[in-house]
Amino acid sequence: PKSTYDVRLNFLNRTNKMSPIIMNQVDIDKLNIVVEKVVAVEASKLEKNVNEKTPNDLKAVLIDKRIVYKNRTTWIPLLFIVLGLAINTVNLAQGNVLQILLSMTLMFFWYDFLSGVLHMVLDNPEFINFPIINDSCLEFQWHHRIPTDIISKSFLQVCGDLNMIMIMLLCFYLLPKSIFCCEYRSSLGVLMVFNKILMSYFGQY
Repeated sequence: PKSTYDVRLNFLNRTNKMSPIIMNQVDIDKLNIVVEKVVAVEASKLEKNVNEKTPNDLKAVLIDKRIVYKNRTTWIPLLFIVLGLAINTVNLAQGNVLQILLSMTLMFFWYDFLSGVLHMVLDNPEFINFPIINDSCLEFQWHHRIPTDIISKSFLQVCGDLNMIMIMLLCFYLLPKSIFCCEYRSSLGVLMVFNKILMSYFGQY
């Protein structure tokens, strides 16, 4: 007989004709059902091995009752993508080809470096309960238990995982000029900020 997890997954799989907004939540619900299934299996293993320490990512769900996958606000990455493409288009029309190429090249290597740093931070079990990044750490580390999670939701949902980081980046850019010793809101500065965002979304792909 099918388990209750399989029955619920089959029910959600029949909703594939619903609107994209509803489907976003359905995709997240399906992933969280898989989480429940994995937790049930792992919990039974722990009962047989009482001396085995419960991993932090499992403990967060099993004991702390935290939700691993959450429905992200998808209009935020969509807005940033449109703005980024628009800013590049305007600069291209103004003949700033060198600035576009320079900013994209610099931000490609910068995003690649930051991606490595971010992976080391988010993949550290000690940060699962760290304020602000705790939810991101939990979802990131569950990727090891559910390797297909990133392709089980829409691209905008995947980009939405970076919403907080992107908003923080934009807020930093909008800080008063007096905080910095030099001008940073030049056309090149704007290009670098939004191409950094575009490169981050490219990395999610």
